Parts: sequence; structure tokens; C-alpha cells
Amino acid sequence: MFINRNPVHSRRRTRAVVAKAAIALLGAGLIAGPNATPRLLAAAPETNGGNWKTIVVESGAAYPLPEPPRGNSPQLKAELKEIVALQKAMKSRKSRILQADDSIRFWDAGAVTRWNEVARSLVSKYRKLPPLASRAYALLSVAQYDALVVAWNNKYRFNRPAPFQLKPTIKRLAEAPSDPSYPSEHAVVAAASATVLADLFPEEGGALQSLVQDEDASRMRAGVSFRSDITTGDELGRAIAVRVLERARSDGADALFDFTPPSGDGYFTGSDPVLPSWGRVRPWLVQDITTLRPGPPPAYNSAEFRAALPKCASFATTARPNSFASPSSGPTGREPPRRPATGTKSPATSSRRAT
Repeated sequence: MFINRNPVHSRRRTRAVVAKAAIALLGAGLIAGPNATPRLLAAAPETNGGNWKTIVVESGAAYPLPEPPRGNSPQLKAELKEIVALQKAMKSRKSRILQADDSIRFWDAGAVTRWNEVARSLVSKYRKLPPLASRAYALLSVAQYDALVVAWNNKYRFNRPAPFQLKPTIKRLAEAPSDPSYPSEHAVVAAASATVLADLFPEEGGALQSLVQDEDASRMRAGVSFRSDITTGDELGRAIAVRVLERARSDGADALFDFTPPSGDGYFTGSDPVLPSWGRVRPWLVQDITTLRPGPPPAYNSAEFRAALPKCASFATTARPNSFASPSSGPTGREPPRRPATGTKSPATSSRRAT
């Protein structure tokens, strides 16, 4: 589906993807290199993971997958042969030693770990305001979590062994989890993550898809996933992400609200409030956010208010400039506002894709 069936072409494309996508992030210092992050060690099987409570989808059993190729079926034989060819193409012409390449080691740090690093790099690149950044992280995490619960439910329905467990000539080049291989958790997380992030950062869709292809191909070359593990996992991850994005469109983050700031002594008087309607976005889990609301600040011009003013003035004169500010974003590193003027309808966000 995503991986070049020609192993030589696949190897060349993988190197290009790692160089253009992952290494671009490495150079920016936003994600760690393949040797900087410890490899994700195999843990004990999580046999009950498919029964964990989901957030958006109905349950872990909501997406039953078709049975994978088994036994002596022609498809299984073809998939085993493909992995053998991929690993053969990886061997050094000089030493003929088969070993993990940079791409395998990079993704072996863990799919969730790497995709969260990608999300952080995009939030930083586009200088998202805290509410929008938190929303991006939340949507990503919900999609990853629900997709993995559904994946684990299917893993233990079929209990499919990994390729290296079925054919001795296939060498395991990555830390394989102790759980069954179908569907691939790497493919599930990659597809779910890329779908959510591409919706939030549409300009990055091509680069995100390249990362998906690279991660998927690395699991096959590592001998831990069949092609059918990958393609089915990809379809599942994307389906769950679509459900999460549909849910996101109903929480009011895109809605327009009337906003007129209060006036009088002690109130905000600027013309550029930051997401003034964000407090009206409906939380997904908390039923009544007013129960978490803190008490009011000291009354304007009260003794407590006046006592705090010197501390604020002292901090303002001694604080260092924001070391994380972007040169193109002004002295505070704040994203240029894109909101209506005061007294007009204000969207909770500048746009859904800006979240």
C-alpha cells in the first residue's frame, strides 16, 4: 500500500525520507537521533489492553478486522518472501552482515514517542498559542490511545506470530513486543498520528505521509511485521483518527461567539485579546468546568492589589527576555493574532486547522 515492493528502490527511498524528514527535525534539535534515545525494550504481553476503556470509539471491539493470511496460504508465503528479499537487499556488499539501519533504530524508540516529538516540532514551528497547542496534543493522544486499544483487541483475537517467528532465515532487527503482530501497532499509531496532524497542519501533509511510509517500511525490514500487518494497521489508524476529528468538530472550538470585553477601571483595555471565547469550548471529560474555576483575583485598587504591584514592577525590570522567542514573532514569541476586532463575533480558534 505504502511501501515500494522493489527492495532496492525501497532502501533508496527510505534513506531519502530519513534524510529529508527525520534528519530535518534532528538538525533543529526537536527530536533525538537514532542513537540518542534508548530503544524501546520489549515488555511483558499486555493481554488485557484491548479491553481498556476507550474515549471516542465505543470499545476496543468496535472495529473487528478480517482474519490475516495463515498457514500455507499463497499470500502468507508471498509476504514472507518479500521480507526475505528486503533483508537481503540490506546486507552490506562488503561485509554481507545484516544489521539494523538508521530508520529501524530511529523508529525503535517507539511510535508514540516519535510522533509526539513530531507534534511538538510542528507546534514550535508554527508558534501555536497554549490553548491551540494543548488541543493538538490532546487530539493526537486520544487518537493514538483509542487506536491502540482497538489494535490490541484485534491482536488477541488472532494471535498472529511475527515474521521472524515463522521463518528462521528472517532476522529480527528491532525490539519486537511480546504481543501478536496483527495489526502492527507502529502502523496504527503512524496512520492515526499523521491523519490528525495533517488535519491540524495541512501544509505538512506530504512530509507526514513520508514519515508514515518510512516507519511502516522499517518494521518490515526489521522482520517484525508482515505487509498485511502494516496495511491493515494503517487503515485502522486512519479510521480511528477520523472519528476523533469528527468528535473535535462538535466541541465548539470552531464556533463563533459574541464577545464584548467588560469595561471600567481594572479591566483589560487592549484590542488584541488572546482567544477570548476559548472558555466556552466544551470539555470532553469534565462535565462542569465551573467546579474547577478559581476564586476571583484581588479587587482593583484594594490593599492586596496595591501590595502586589511593586512585585510585578520589580519582575518586569529584572526578567530576562524570552529565550524561546522566535526572531520572526516579535519579542514575546507570540503568534500574530488572527481574530476579529472587539465587539464582533469571535471564533474560539482562528480556524479549525490552526489548532
